[in-house]
Amino acid sequence: MALRHTGPQAGVESGGCGTGPAQVEHGQGLGSSGGAGHPSTISAIVPDGVAAITLYFCARGADRHGSPGRQAITTTTRPVGNVMVARGPLGASDPNPREIVWRSAGGSILETIREP
Repeated sequence: MALRHTGPQAGVESGGCGTGPAQVEHGQGLGSSGGAGHPSTISAIVPDGVAAITLYFCARGADRHGSPGRQAITTTTRPVGNVMVARGPLGASDPNPREIVWRSAGGSILETIREP
C-alpha cells in the first residue's frame, strides 16, 4: 500500500509512504510533505475501527519532547476509507507529529504512537 501527495507551491517537498498490513496495525508508514512557510500534509493508512485521529505537534521553540511552559499544538481528523490526511500547523517546531492517538467511534483510545 502506498500514499503519494504533492504540493503545487514552489519549494514544497512531496512525500509518500509504502507499508504492509503489519505496519498499518502499528501506526508505521506515516507520510508527510511540506516546505518552509507552508503547512505540512500528514497522511497514513489506518486500520479498520479507527474513527478519529489526534496529532500532537511541538510548539515552535520546543524540542521533540516538549518544553516546560510550551503547549502541544493538536489537530484531530477522521479517516475516510482507512486513509487519514491532516494539515500540520504552521506554528509547530517540527512538521511531523510527536504523538498520534487513534480513537474508536465510542471515543476510547485504540493506539498511541509516539515518535522517538
